Amino acid sequence: MKRAFTVTITAAVLMMITAGTASASVLVHMT
Repeated sequence: MKRAFTVTITAAVLMMITAGTASASVLVHMT
């Protein structure tokens, strides 16, 4: 149970980082 929770948290963090990087590159390309 705890392991699944950790995996979920890790996946969420990775997705947030990926989304943040994508947004940053989009902003850079637009400017």
